[in-house]
Amino acid sequence: RMKTRGLTAAFSHGSGIYRSTFKPTHYTQSPGAIRGSVIACDKRSLSQTIKMNEFTNEAFRSVMNCRGVFSIHDCSDHELEKRMKTVLAFGDSNTWGLIPGTKERYSREIRWTGILQDKCISVRIIEEGLCGRTTVFEDELRPGRKGAAMLPVILESQYPLDAAIVMLGTNDCKSIYSVSAAAIGKGIEACLDEIQKYIPSHNILLISPILLGEDVWNPDKDPDFDRRSVGVCRQLKSVYHHIAKERGTAFLAASDYVCADDADSEHMNEDGHRIFASVLYEKLKEMKVI
Repeated sequence: RMKTRGLTAAFSHGSGIYRSTFKPTHYTQSPGAIRGSVIACDKRSLSQTIKMNEFTNEAFRSVMNCRGVFSIHDCSDHELEKRMKTVLAFGDSNTWGLIPGTKERYSREIRWTGILQDKCISVRIIEEGLCGRTTVFEDELRPGRKGAAMLPVILESQYPLDAAIVMLGTNDCKSIYSVSAAAIGKGIEACLDEIQKYIPSHNILLISPILLGEDVWNPDKDPDFDRRSVGVCRQLKSVYHHIAKERGTAFLAASDYVCADDADSEHMNEDGHRIFASVLYEKLKEMKVI
C-alpha cells in the first residue's frame, strides 16, 4: 500500500508474515506505475521476498538490496518457489537463541538465524533449534531431545531442502552421559546419515560448537556439566573436522569466531549471534548455497 511517507508491505520471513514500512527517497517512475521500477531507499533490511497489498494476490516481488537500491520484479508463485532455496538450521539452544543466564529467548532479529535470514535473498532459513538437544543421547527428564531420532520427521516435513547447517554436541558433554568426544562424533555421524538421505554432502555445513567456559559447571551456571565436560567439548573441533573431511561436507568451528558469555559460560550473547551470522553468510556463499 503506497503512502506519502513510505511504502507499507507484508513480507515473508521464515515461516511467518511480517509488516514493515520503508521510506523511498525517489522513484524512477511515479508510485502509480511502480511495477518494474527501481526505488532508492534509506538503508533497511528489506532484502526479502515481499507481497504488495497494492497489487493482485498472485503477484510477488523479489526485492534485491544493493547499497540501498531496491528493484521490484513481478514473478508468479511458481517462479518464486523455483527461486527460493531452503536451508535447515538444526541445533540446540545456541540455535534456538537462549539468552545467557536466563530461560528466555532472543527475538528473531537478534538470533543468528534471523540475522542470516535478513542477509540472504531468495533463501528461507528453517529454524530447528531446541534447548537440551543432543546427537543421539536421550534425556530421561526431557523427552524428545535425541537429534538423530527427530531428524527423519523434520526432514520429511520440510522437504525439499537445499542445504543444512548442523551444530550439535554441547549437551552431549553433560556429566549424565559421561561420553568421549569420539562417541559424540559417532552421534553426529548418525545425524548426518539422516540428513544425507535428503541433502548432498557438499550442501551440508557441519559446525563444531562454541567452547564451554571453564566454570560452566558451577552451581550458579549449569551444574549438568562438570570439569570433564569442558575438556570433552574442546576436543569436538578436531573430531568434527575429521568427520567432515571423510564425508565430504563443509566444516566450520564456531569456537574460532565466537565464545560463550560469562553469564552462563554456555551460550552466545547478542554480539556473538551477530558475528556468527556474518561468518555463516560468508561460508554459505563459499559453498554456493547462496
